[in-house]
Amino acid sequence: DLLSEAIGKKTKQQADAVLKRETQVGGQRWAKYSPAFTDELWDIRERILNMPTGYFEAKPQRAVNFNEVALVVMPKGMTTLRKQLENAGVQKVVYYDKSKDGDRLAKVNSVEDAKFSLKDSDYMDAVNKGDMETAQKMVDEAAKEAGYTIKGLHSTNAEFTVFDIDKTSEWNDRGKGIYFTSSSGDLENNYENYEGPDPWQKVEARAYELADEKYGLSYEDTLTSDPEIVDQLNECYDEAIEEFEKTRRRITAYLKLDNPLVLDNNTPFPSDYNREDYDGIIDKTVYGRFGHNGMDENTVHYIVFNPRNIKSADAVTYDDNGNIIPLSERFKIDNNDIRYSLKDSDYEAAPYDMTAIMKESTIDKYLADYASKGSPITRRHISLI
Repeated sequence: DLLSEAIGKKTKQQADAVLKRETQVGGQRWAKYSPAFTDELWDIRERILNMPTGYFEAKPQRAVNFNEVALVVMPKGMTTLRKQLENAGVQKVVYYDKSKDGDRLAKVNSVEDAKFSLKDSDYMDAVNKGDMETAQKMVDEAAKEAGYTIKGLHSTNAEFTVFDIDKTSEWNDRGKGIYFTSSSGDLENNYENYEGPDPWQKVEARAYELADEKYGLSYEDTLTSDPEIVDQLNECYDEAIEEFEKTRRRITAYLKLDNPLVLDNNTPFPSDYNREDYDGIIDKTVYGRFGHNGMDENTVHYIVFNPRNIKSADAVTYDDNGNIIPLSERFKIDNNDIRYSLKDSDYEAAPYDMTAIMKESTIDKYLADYASKGSPITRRHISLI
């Protein structure tokens, strides 16, 4: 953020330049700037840097007895100190092996119901240093420990932090559910590319919705060779494609499926299938059934039934106030938010969300005709055939 960038500069002059530049957008100031503010900010920075200690620590308001210590972690070989601590009332003392990377951290985090988390401290330290490789590794380990062992990819044009199962369709491949793929090639070709099977239907639907909104054109009106109408419809297609490209985003998530229906070439879809018996589906048959571009024989689709079983795999996630979410809060099963384990009302549908369009637009007839007879238009622009 702005202040972090400013105080990260080597000189006050550089910080002042950042504040001047960033506090003026389009000729209108959205934050007050003055040289006095730079002086005050730089003074705070210098006082912090020159403090006698390099860190802050919490001080208890009373003396803590040895019998209140949940765990003492010490290097191997300190037998005399261990005996003294145990005699003083410490209930649990464990050794860690200094020659093993991460052994001390593992021992510290093994204690349950402790308020302090060294894992959170190490995670925040890595993030603040910009060491995203370490931060990502810690997120991956935390996900695995919490049972989120499957990594899946999802493409969307909507802004939300909670997947809403009610906004999914019964007409999807395996019915209602939140769909992920194991393959980046599958996602890029078939869900992020506007010419992919699913995106193209959304683009077409949005184009016809725009034609209705901007020019009052019904589906029947477009079945003409009138150059003006053809141009208008082509313009709507271009706008729909631009919207799709501008709003699409990729979600990389960890999934937790404890009791999925697993489908492969030797396990057909059961005739007595009851959705309530499972928490999702692992479908290994998609390549054999579809064979879309970008797929290979190892492509798997994961269909998740409960949003709480989906968590972001990003190295860093932020809460609504822009604060970094601690690692210990990231994979809580009792929270539907993919950032950390909001509310359904925070879901904002994309302008061409298919569920909303089918209910509200005037292109139902077109969509029905498209499904039953095939599209009367080309893959890119309109032509009369």
